[in-house]
Amino acid sequence: MGTSSFAPEADATQLNEQGDPESSDRALRGLFGRDSLYLILWAIQIVLAALLTPVETRLLGPASFGVVAAAVAVMQLLVQVGSFNLQTAIARAYTRPNGEENARRLVVLAIGMAGTLFILAYATGPAWCDAIGLGRFSTPIRYAVMWAALTAVTNATFGVLRSRDQLGWFATVSMIQSVVAEAVAVALMLLVRRDPAEYLLGQMLCQGLAVVVGLIAARPRLPRIADFPVLGDALRFTAPLVPAAVAAFAFDVSDRLVIHADIGSAATARYAVARNIGGFAIILLSVLQNAWMPRLFALKDATVRRTVMAASRDGIYALVACFALAITLAAPVLLLIWVPGSFRPSGLVLVSGIIAVSAIPAAGGQSSIRVLLLNERSTPVAVAMVLGAAVNLALNVAIVPWLGIYGSALSTLIAYSLMLLLLDIRARKVMALRRPSMHLLMLVAATSAVGLGSTALPWDPWTIVLRFVLALVAGLVFLTQFARMVAPERLTALVARLPLLRFVIPADSSALDGVGAVASDSPGHVPLAALNHPLPTAIGEVKLEKRLVVKPIGMRDGVEYRDQLLLARLHGEPVGLIHIDAPPNPSKIGRVARAIWVQAGAQVAAHAEAAGCIEVPEGPADIAAGLGGKDRCPGRKPQRPAGQATVIVATTGRPDVLRRTLESLLALRCEDFDVIVVDNRPGQGDTAALVAEFDGPIAVRYLAQPIAGAAIARNTGVAAAAASTFVAFTDDDVIVDKHWLSWMLAPFCEDGVEVSTGLVLPLSLDSPDQKRFETYAGFGKGFTQERYDLKQHRAARLLYPFWGGIFGSGNSMAFRREALVAVGGFDPALGPARPASGGEDLAAFTDVVLRGGRLVYEPRAVCWHEHRASEEELIRQVRSYGVGLTATLWRFARRDRRFWIAAVRSLPLGFRLRRERQNARADQTLPADLLRIEQRGMWVGPWRYAAGRREVKRLGVDRPFGRRH
Repeated sequence: MGTSSFAPEADATQLNEQGDPESSDRALRGLFGRDSLYLILWAIQIVLAALLTPVETRLLGPASFGVVAAAVAVMQLLVQVGSFNLQTAIARAYTRPNGEENARRLVVLAIGMAGTLFILAYATGPAWCDAIGLGRFSTPIRYAVMWAALTAVTNATFGVLRSRDQLGWFATVSMIQSVVAEAVAVALMLLVRRDPAEYLLGQMLCQGLAVVVGLIAARPRLPRIADFPVLGDALRFTAPLVPAAVAAFAFDVSDRLVIHADIGSAATARYAVARNIGGFAIILLSVLQNAWMPRLFALKDATVRRTVMAASRDGIYALVACFALAITLAAPVLLLIWVPGSFRPSGLVLVSGIIAVSAIPAAGGQSSIRVLLLNERSTPVAVAMVLGAAVNLALNVAIVPWLGIYGSALSTLIAYSLMLLLLDIRARKVMALRRPSMHLLMLVAATSAVGLGSTALPWDPWTIVLRFVLALVAGLVFLTQFARMVAPERLTALVARLPLLRFVIPADSSALDGVGAVASDSPGHVPLAALNHPLPTAIGEVKLEKRLVVKPIGMRDGVEYRDQLLLARLHGEPVGLIHIDAPPNPSKIGRVARAIWVQAGAQVAAHAEAAGCIEVPEGPADIAAGLGGKDRCPGRKPQRPAGQATVIVATTGRPDVLRRTLESLLALRCEDFDVIVVDNRPGQGDTAALVAEFDGPIAVRYLAQPIAGAAIARNTGVAAAAASTFVAFTDDDVIVDKHWLSWMLAPFCEDGVEVSTGLVLPLSLDSPDQKRFETYAGFGKGFTQERYDLKQHRAARLLYPFWGGIFGSGNSMAFRREALVAVGGFDPALGPARPASGGEDLAAFTDVVLRGGRLVYEPRAVCWHEHRASEEELIRQVRSYGVGLTATLWRFARRDRRFWIAAVRSLPLGFRLRRERQNARADQTLPADLLRIEQRGMWVGPWRYAAGRREVKRLGVDRPFGRRH
């Protein structure tokens, strides 16, 4: 077969046959990206059948078309039984040891099962035809039996081709059994006789051709005696799925059988057409399982699997909601095209609408089925499907005589909702996924209400046209949501080029929380792909205005890095944290350029459009060559406010670590600043001697403060910087970018700004505990400049402005000195080395904002923080965050009545936060053990703060700058 398109693609989306951990974002893009191509091929068959429905209904008429519908129903039932769901078993076997060989042997088993089906069904045809009300074992039914046996074999070959990712062969077989088969079937009716038998003969002959081509591609192997355990394991796995498949079929056709028995074949034909239009999404959901299961079976890491399952569920909910709305709105036009006037299309709109809305609970049920199958729980699937089918049949029998075809549609909606409830209860016991967000649930409810409400509109030309226009808008929203999941960067770039699209494309995806990515995969945060494995990840930086070169940051010699994380900057502005799933390699700069193009192309395009300094790049080659334009970029150079600046570094006797920080500070490209080092443990290490080494053109002063406490040390530095207008702070475990101070000071050129904070990224991710810290408590606040105050820049956040975590962090902050002194500096009862353990920086931010100042978060002020590398340090740090949080909140609660006003205002947000935390824990976005450690620290925060106040009073440092906190 050579290297044609019929061979598997060896790219990033290829299935992980060996079970190595696959990142959640790549898996999600694979599900909604390449796997969608398989779904499209299946959808072509459905769309083609729908497009030819007007031809077939006019060629055959209602009665003959009803015979075709009944024969197709028989074929579908026999396929469900005869295939034994071996397609799923093949996908499961393919990801296991010796998977290729075992999958090919299961195809032979499928041939045997299909042959047995054909013999039994053909021999007993007269008996079961009479039993189910079809009358004699006619020629159309005989063709349907043969068609079913051939389809069962084809489905097994699809399992192998899909697992191999052989899209070319898969497309060929699919086109033969759909496009070619429909063409031949219609041609036989036109050229030979307008009879159901001719239509079914064409389908059967082409299905036989599809079997031949599929077997050539799959290359089945005869099982040996030693392979019987593999065959037995597959049958045990799929055995419960057979009654589930039969129940699904019964669910699908029982309504038509009841209508046929109670009302007649003409009503059956009318209902079948309306159901085909409204049920298009339901049919796609059923084939989605076959498209997705091979990739899902290949996900071996439990955390990634859980993340992917939750995000894909939410993505499907959003897509199905938009699609159902579009179908419901377009139903009048589709019905007018699909059927002649004898079908009375105006009376079918409500049926199509109810069936379309039924796709929403069906989507939730399919998600739960995927969870159960991935965890080898096929029996609960069968139980729920059988119960759902039974309820659907019972409701049809009870309601159809009363409400006619409308009762049948309503029965479908109720039964799917019941199945969702049963499957969700069982699936959550196996794998607890986070719940869908409230925004998503509101979206689903709103689209359902609008869709069903539209069916009550009058049947006149203008209303039909209006509904169709709205359907096109809903369809465009569906496509953009799909594009957002597959390639959000390219969608953003497209919107930037075509502003008209902004009227129908949402500016953000806040209504789709969790779709396609988890919380920490937003811009400015480390992608989970770099954090979901324990091996070292290299850190680096690239500047896109120059020819692409990776600058290592914090990398150590002798460490074998598994992958790399690069900060991409354009004219000083961070545009992306780029994850490359490969070790650093200077010769592979093309791979870096492709990763930047895929992961940050939209941000680059947005910068180009906003600044007008460069042409929008057209591909990775432009990225690799360098984009230039720095001299033309209006925001490339930060403004410098007038006044001296002092950088204050509090240290605790760690000269080896401090050296690296001082080296980066002295490399700053900024005028008129000096550095003060406050040694909070002067008896430990030789910090004074180290500082003396750096005293040169830039003054570096050493101060000793023996009273322990980061707040006390920082206040000491602020007092010594009396001649400075601005004071900036960083820590001794931080490396600052050469433009860090310039960008920290730039916001002060704006009136009213009294505090600034910057972007803090990890200096190294060499140990698992550093990655756990970044996952749980990373300092990054995003790539967007933010402003906070008490007026026009209020944030809709919990306890704003008292919960200061949104403002930034103490290892990258700057104050107008006068404003900091006015609030009494840092509260000495808070912070490290005091009982409260932390919170002094956040309290200072809030103090200044409460006084009327404005805080600006400036992401172009970049620095790199060395995270805690050991588990002991990590636990201590996380516990201190919990203690410091509640200590800080208690500090404000006891002294500022505005805190209680904010608390009342935040009650709705508090409930939402609680749910988000629960969802994060279920999805393992936040490590549950660290969450418990922080929560235990929260209980003691107020008492620790009270103890700290007593201590600083006893030590005589409770009134910094003459103000008591």
